[in-house]
Amino acid sequence: MKLYAMPGTCALAPNIASLWAELPTEVVNLKRGDHRKDAYLSINPRGQVPSLVFENGQVLTEAAAILLFIAASARQPSFVPSDPPRLGATGRGAFIHDV
Repeated sequence: MKLYAMPGTCALAPNIASLWAELPTEVVNLKRGDHRKDAYLSINPRGQVPSLVFENGQVLTEAAAILLFIAASARQPSFVPSDPPRLGATGRGAFIHDV
């Protein structure tokens, strides 16, 4: 997998989580402005980081979604609960942002 990130952005959390989960992930640190160039826009047309690109070419965007993927993919013990009500509560917590 390749995690496209940029220093000083919310891409830091998925980067740390992938290390903690011991998932083999290549981190591609973009320079300022690279996220608006055609090469990256072909990966994420919104031009935002992070983006996680799988070996099959599938792309997952949004930090919270990437974090849930990493949590579910981690070696044992899993970082997410297996029963649906607790899993739903985990998802709710990942997507609520109080300002």
